[in-house]
Amino acid sequence: MAEIFNPSNYSFNILALPNLVVAIMFLVLGFFVFVKNKKSPVSRTFLIMASFAFIWQFIYGIAYLTDNEHIANILLRIGYGGVIFVPIVNCHFGAVFLGDRRLIKFIYGI
Repeated sequence: MAEIFNPSNYSFNILALPNLVVAIMFLVLGFFVFVKNKKSPVSRTFLIMASFAFIWQFIYGIAYLTDNEHIANILLRIGYGGVIFVPIVNCHFGAVFLGDRRLIKFIYGI
């Protein structure tokens, strides 16, 4: 696990730039919307959605920078944790945006 944080296992790769740029844009947009209206459930849910998208894109971008196949495999498995929650939080965001509490209960099976 310590080898993930060793800088000698990484090198510049132009293919990682789009993922890293998009990840930063997700995070900035999420915080921008949240700062505009901190008390709104829509803003909070959008920030959560943007955060999971950031985790996904950022870790995949870092995985593209590594030279070690084992490290890339670990990073991609961690990054997939962000991918799993994107559709769930996206549905939740849509339900909160529409103000439909029944849909939220249906999404989570409550």
